[in-house]
Amino acid sequence: TTLFRSGSSTGTGQTWATAVKNIEQAQVLADANPGTDDIYVKGGTLLYPGSSLVIRATNDVNVYGSFKGIDGESPSTRPMMDVDGDKMIEPWEFEYPTIISSTNPNNAVSLAAAIFDGFTLTHVGTKTTGVMSSIVGVAGATFQNNIIKNSLVNITINGTSVYDGILIKAIGTFKNCLIEKNTVNAIVAFSTGGTDKYFAPIMGITGGSTVTDCVFRNNKGIIDCSGTSAGATSSVKGVIVNLYGAASGSTYFTNSLVYNNEVVYVPGTATGVTTTLTSGCIVGTAGLSSTLSSNYILNCTIANNRTTNCGNGGVFLYNNNSIVNYLENNALWNNQLGAVVKNLAINSNVTTGRVGYNVMNKGNNGTYTVAAALNNTFDLNITNADSLTSPRFKLPTTLVGCNRVAGSADSISIAQADWRLNSATSYLIGKGIVTTNLTDKAGKNFASTPSAGAYEFDASIAAVIPVNQNVTTLAYSHDGKIISKQEGKLQIFSLTGSVVWNGNVVCEQKITMPSGCYLLRLTSAKEVSTQKIMH
Repeated sequence: TTLFRSGSSTGTGQTWATAVKNIEQAQVLADANPGTDDIYVKGGTLLYPGSSLVIRATNDVNVYGSFKGIDGESPSTRPMMDVDGDKMIEPWEFEYPTIISSTNPNNAVSLAAAIFDGFTLTHVGTKTTGVMSSIVGVAGATFQNNIIKNSLVNITINGTSVYDGILIKAIGTFKNCLIEKNTVNAIVAFSTGGTDKYFAPIMGITGGSTVTDCVFRNNKGIIDCSGTSAGATSSVKGVIVNLYGAASGSTYFTNSLVYNNEVVYVPGTATGVTTTLTSGCIVGTAGLSSTLSSNYILNCTIANNRTTNCGNGGVFLYNNNSIVNYLENNALWNNQLGAVVKNLAINSNVTTGRVGYNVMNKGNNGTYTVAAALNNTFDLNITNADSLTSPRFKLPTTLVGCNRVAGSADSISIAQADWRLNSATSYLIGKGIVTTNLTDKAGKNFASTPSAGAYEFDASIAAVIPVNQNVTTLAYSHDGKIISKQEGKLQIFSLTGSVVWNGNVVCEQKITMPSGCYLLRLTSAKEVSTQKIMH
């Protein structure tokens, strides 16, 4: 049975003309039909001011959003478009999005063991006690092809809470999702002691679950102890993504991009209280001593993130006798604690699992045993402009941390960044090892010796940035200099795709460059334009 959503309270739900009013009514109809039912939801906005959208486990229901509303459509034929202008159509970019706007002080969406696909969720809510998540999954649930953006969640953490994830509590399978421009304020209300707080404001991944092929960008997690005398416990680790061994089984975080996010820790006010969130980081692992679990972080690109008042910048691995960590084939690039690059830290010897075949530019702390730490590139030579681009990302960001100013050059560059490999000379190529993760974020098979990072090299997409022939001149060459004709964020590329200059420019600004042929890319408040120039 196929059920649809539109505007009638008496429809049978078999066509768009007889569609029922809401998802809840469609689930009632599904209860009366044996077998698995699919609910199709037309594009538009669904408001949940004081209640959760609950996908019940009492029936077999898959819920798909973002339909145009034409009979004969299926999930695979929903109209798609390049929404963010990055010249790629990602699985969550629908032409007719179904938006769930929630201001519920509790959970926004609770999933049963079913498919939830094709929705955009914005959750604005405040809760003073207990646990709140915008998304709560269950074992067996599949949350895919969705967007979570522009959420603002405030929650108070008390002394008896054991917390794992505020925005997204990932249980089951989460794949092909975009998580961007969300802000979570974790307000710590306990003064001393209490149970350890294993919580991650953006996403907590429970043991036995999988998060893959996702993008986390321009999010901000805040651990705020300013209203209490104490500081947060050291158990607060991955504030953007936390792999948490709360259940037996292996936890997977694979093929994902985590870039231009921020974590801010505000310490308590008592004399002598720590001013540093000891284990605070962007992506981290945690676990209970009573539960044996394995965490796999494979083929992720984690770049240009920033932490403030934390012990770590990019990735922190927590090792004890209950956790086996595998950090393999990742590109950790320019993650910063304050203004200092700090990509990786480990609390104790790695004697099980493996920290291997990762590429990092610099800034790594921790104790690595010879047996477990293999073939990592910890510190690349970055003494000249070309080596700064040694990963040869197609269009990386240059900003570190967040920028939420609508229409600003940095905000646009975050949305339109392209972390695929732009050259067969990328240092990331062939630096990995074969794992259970056999395809990259784009679905391409990894080479027999895989690349590090979320993408395998693909020559078909490695061409230099296409030039828009119908734009106003961005710059001209005169007297040995390239002179800007517009204002914005300018990137200058060689014909091999390497970034040879980048920065903010104003009209008539002069840039000294060697003679040659270049591609210019200017991001302004209005548009992104490109131009080829002989100099």
